[in-house]
Amino acid sequence: MDITFFLTALLFVSATIALTVEAIKKVSDSIGKKPNATILAVIVSFIESVACSVAYIIYNAVQVNAQVIVVMIAFVFFSFLCATVGYDKVVKEIFEKVFKKKDE
Repeated sequence: MDITFFLTALLFVSATIALTVEAIKKVSDSIGKKPNATILAVIVSFIESVACSVAYIIYNAVQVNAQVIVVMIAFVFFSFLCATVGYDKVVKEIFEKVFKKKDE
């Protein structure tokens, strides 16, 4: 897996993980359950990253070896990291802290 595809796929998967987690949270809120967003992000990032990696392997007829497996594991880890420590979470926390301190 070349670095260009890796970074492009990481961008795409990280964005779709955040959107998927938000959609699942909205649906679960409507039925009265509140899932843990971090655990949900782990599950969704694992599923999407592995699916994207498998699609790449099949489409490009890549032989699975140790290097490909390590890249897949890194892809899962980085996609989870981008989804959980992304723009949405960091910016929300900063704004909440800034505005709460001003109100007090």
